[in-house]
Amino acid sequence: MNCIRKDCNRVCVKSPGKFNEGKNKEKSEFYRILSLKSDADWLKIDKSKIYLKSDVGAGFNISYDKSKMTQEGMYSARVFGYTENEENGGFADFDFQVTVIIPHKASINQDSKITIKDKKLNIGDIHRYFIEIPMNASAMNVSLEPIGSQTYDMALNAFDPSANRPFFGGRSNKSINYKVAGEDLVQGIWELIPYAFYQSSVQSNYNLNVKFYNVLIEPTTINTIDYAVGEKPQLNFRLFSSENTALKLNLTGTIQGYSQKNTITQSGKVSYKKKIKIADDIIIKK
Repeated sequence: MNCIRKDCNRVCVKSPGKFNEGKNKEKSEFYRILSLKSDADWLKIDKSKIYLKSDVGAGFNISYDKSKMTQEGMYSARVFGYTENEENGGFADFDFQVTVIIPHKASINQDSKITIKDKKLNIGDIHRYFIEIPMNASAMNVSLEPIGSQTYDMALNAFDPSANRPFFGGRSNKSINYKVAGEDLVQGIWELIPYAFYQSSVQSNYNLNVKFYNVLIEPTTINTIDYAVGEKPQLNFRLFSSENTALKLNLTGTIQGYSQKNTITQSGKVSYKKKIKIADDIIIKK
């Protein structure tokens, strides 16, 4: 059997794609009943059987029982299709994999924080946490911390929604911190993976803290600068924060100007020198 389409919660299955050439009777008489079974109580199927006739496919719908998915994390299950009245060695004719992610969430207008406490990892093991970025978040701070004087020897991986790994905090017996802001904070679901180092000799105990900030800059881009002749240009923008406490921020930006390209041809010398003059009224800060 072949699963040919998986759009939304609809699964389509078709008959074998090849029949013996010139044997239309074989094709027209093909008939099979498949019994469907799910290996997880949270994954529901709207049919117990599907019927295949000739080269016409069949379909069924899947749904999720949220009452059985109360914890954040990854849920994985399969739907199996068995030919009715044929033992087939106990093997399924087809199976269909279903994976559902339920992320940790934080409201940027309320606590804006996710705290995961008192976790333990054996040597070489990992935990996987899925974090949904709030819509208005402008920055995220991640902190992997030891619990008091308890044993701790860990690393931390962070993956963005496109499965890129923008951060890897190598082996440490101290807190590991990761900060991301601006365009680097891609909307969607991030994955954080604390890892108990494989060469460690002890179990690791840790807390994981994720804090979001909502700091807005207006405007984000200044396209024109007006100033009088002989005066230094000035830029004005405003910062807004939804936090109820004082924040210590680092602000970075770039000033884009004009560039000129020159083609230089020379021979007989291994170096080239050109003087560049900067106007006297421009102050250069190092």
